[in-house]
Amino acid sequence: NGTSYTNVTTATSITLDFTGGDIAVNTNSISNSAAALTITSDDFTLNSNSGTVAASTLSLTASGDITINSAITTGGVLTISSSGDAKTITVNSAITTGGTTTLQADEIVIANTITATSQRVILATGSGHSDSISLGALDTASNGSLEISDTELDLITASMIEISAGGNITMAASINPANASTLN
Repeated sequence: NGTSYTNVTTATSITLDFTGGDIAVNTNSISNSAAALTITSDDFTLNSNSGTVAASTLSLTASGDITINSAITTGGVLTISSSGDAKTITVNSAITTGGTTTLQADEIVIANTITATSQRVILATGSGHSDSISLGALDTASNGSLEISDTELDLITASMIEISAGGNITMAASINPANASTLN
């Protein structure tokens, strides 16, 4: 039970609300570069057949896991947020934004580049959670904290990487972000 589109192009805002269900967006491309795109669901997977998702602003919100398997380009703000306890955002494809980029979840796995040149990238624990962040740690997701490795930080190009935790922020190992002038 789903609707499938090969290419979606529009100049008006799009809101897709799948709250209470899971969604996998499988498309060649979504182009909404003149307006906002908002997608809400329980679990969310973004797949593309070598296409991209482009929007002026993009908001992906889920109560479950979020997996990005398609390149994302925004001219403005990008927010990817999972509010569920012990849920993961996985970035497997390149993200390029012209505004602040926020990834918020109890676990974040960055396996591809996030480019927010002259902008800020915020990595935060899940909304309303008191989870800690362990910088320099490997992504084992076994100790109840958001673990961000130096390798993951090196995949982010931004003027500032902001780390935001509901709990403590600890250093598990040395970090030195290669492509950001400020770590806050």
